Amino acid sequence: MRILFLLLISVILFSCESEIPNPKKLGFQGIPTLEKQVNEKGDTVAVEVPFVVPPFRFLNQDSVFITNKDFENKIYVVDFFFTKCPSICPKMTKQMLRIHEKFKTDDRVALISHSIDYVNDSVSVLKEHAQALGVTAPKWHFVECDRDQTYAFAKHYMNTAVENEEAPGGYEHSGYIVLIDKDGHLRSYADGTSVEKIDIFMEDIKLLLKKMK
Repeated sequence: MRILFLLLISVILFSCESEIPNPKKLGFQGIPTLEKQVNEKGDTVAVEVPFVVPPFRFLNQDSVFITNKDFENKIYVVDFFFTKCPSICPKMTKQMLRIHEKFKTDDRVALISHSIDYVNDSVSVLKEHAQALGVTAPKWHFVECDRDQTYAFAKHYMNTAVENEEAPGGYEHSGYIVLIDKDGHLRSYADGTSVEKIDIFMEDIKLLLKKMK
């Protein structure tokens, strides 16, 4: 009887274990490029290569230019906002602060907030904004708007950022927060106004950090 009981327990445990889903794997986001490569047979074939963030140079709240090199061997989180935004920005900033607090002691994680307001968000305004939030660079960079480059990068990061007189505050933008890995690939994104979505997003950050060990 005891042997039958142990066998039954073993079957139950095995069944439960087999139903556990595989650990989440982060894919590559963004539009891939096609590159010609030679395969094992010596044939030239077109291969999809994951999107890589192009070179950038932005001025942050400390009047320091930041570039891709500042994020080598780091993963970073990106959002788009403006300080006078009356709509979704405060909600997004609240969620960015959660991410900041969660990973503030891990030097492998950084944040970049791109202002889309090239008229009002000067370096000094961004500095005051960062100070009001109690955050500093190089952990969290607030970068001013070079209009053409910023709006182009919004598209790279699967966001929208445009001037629109009819939009609240004069600018229209989407509220996605984006995760970039150490190689410049887009790996995850989430609705920056949703607590639940950002909870999942932070788990994605943890997954990337584990791969960096």
